[in-house]
Amino acid sequence: MKRAPWEDRIVLVAGIWLFVSPFAVGTPWLSHPATVTAMVCAAMLVSCTAQSPAIPDAVQEWVVIAVSLGLGASPWLLDYSQLRTATVNAVAVAAVAALCALAALVRRRRVRPPLVL
Repeated sequence: MKRAPWEDRIVLVAGIWLFVSPFAVGTPWLSHPATVTAMVCAAMLVSCTAQSPAIPDAVQEWVVIAVSLGLGASPWLLDYSQLRTATVNAVAVAAVAALCALAALVRRRRVRPPLVL
C-alpha cells in the first residue's frame, strides 16, 4: 500500500483537530453555527484525505481548497466572529489545509509522469 503524501497527513490531522476543537476551545455545543461548521468541515476534510487512493489527486486538492475557503470565511458568513477562539481556530485550520493542498498541487505538477514512447 502506498504511503499518503505529507500534505494529506497534515490535512488529516488538521481535520481531526477541527472535529475535536469545539470541545477543547469551549465553543457552545451543537446549537451553535461554529460547532456545526467545524464538525461538517472536519468530516469533509477527513473523508477527502482518508479516501485519497480512490479520488484523483487534483480533485482531492481542489476539494480541500474549497472546503478551506468556506471554513475560513464561515466566522463572518455565519456571524460567529465575536467568538475569538472559534474564529482563530477556523481561520488557522483553513490556512493550514489550503496551504497543504496548494503545496501538493505544485509538487504534483512538477513531477511529471515519464513519457511512454
